Amino acid sequence: MPETSYPKIKFKLPTIKMEAKILYNFCHLRPTGWDWSEKVFKVHPKLKTLLKDIKGEKKYLQKCREYAKKYITKRRPRLKNLCQKFQKDWNKIERLYFQALSEHFETKFPKDIKIIKAFVSICPIYPRFLDYWSFNVGRKTDHTQFNGT
Repeated sequence: MPETSYPKIKFKLPTIKMEAKILYNFCHLRPTGWDWSEKVFKVHPKLKTLLKDIKGEKKYLQKCREYAKKYITKRRPRLKNLCQKFQKDWNKIERLYFQALSEHFETKFPKDIKIIKAFVSICPIYPRFLDYWSFNVGRKTDHTQFNGT
């Protein structure tokens, strides 16, 4: 029986533009009342202050971009190091994880999907981008829990 192939998870940093858009989406109050801003502001109180009196979507997004750029630039070496640690620990269990996932959901991964991107984000909320085969993980994720159980 041929060996089943699984995609590889690649941990990486999101672009500043992507990170700003995520911060914007979770901090910008929507007409529906959907609001996750306090969860973000708890981790990023300076962002709350920066956005306090901002009106208009473009200006709000611009301020999110400025904040993300400054925050990430200052911490880039640490964030890149996290990507490497996450990758190292994940690689130990990757095959076992995908085998279990395939068995439990009784499905196979599409053969054309070779890479799934895991973005190590500064945002404390972890969206998934199913159309793009990617998702966010937090910089405070305990990568030592990638243990195969």
